[in-house]
Amino acid sequence: YPVGILMSTRSINWLASLFIPGKDDGRVSLSSARLSGMQDFKLIPTNHHVIMKKQETIDEVVQFLKHGKFSDR
Repeated sequence: YPVGILMSTRSINWLASLFIPGKDDGRVSLSSARLSGMQDFKLIPTNHHVIMKKQETIDEVVQFLKHGKFSDR
């Protein structure tokens, strides 16, 4: 089955980010969010706690379900 991963890019918890190696969203490191064999990967400019409520995220999920990839925007 195709897998697409959306990840947030902002952290509201600078203290937690100090303990996460590399770029992160305050909960997950960018490098650990990727999976081998994934179909697509896209960064959403928001924080971890609200990514699922953002219209951009919803639009990207629909895009992926219809076309097997995220938009180029």
